[in-house]
Amino acid sequence: MLHDALNRLARRFGHSPPLNLWVRTAPPGAEHFGWHIDIQPRLTHLAGLEMGAGVHLNIVAPELAAAELRDA
Repeated sequence: MLHDALNRLARRFGHSPPLNLWVRTAPPGAEHFGWHIDIQPRLTHLAGLEMGAGVHLNIVAPELAAAELRDA
């Protein structure tokens, strides 16, 4: 079903749009839980880890950040 949905989406837009996808699993201590997949269009620089785990990554290379700070 996922493959079919993604193919239909690609045909509709004429290309595969950028997407973030992650699988949610049972929280600790849950007795009943069904896995599910979250799919969200990528509209900004955030990716699955940032959105799924709430952890933000620094995407600037340390050398570039240091150079920009020195020049500021």
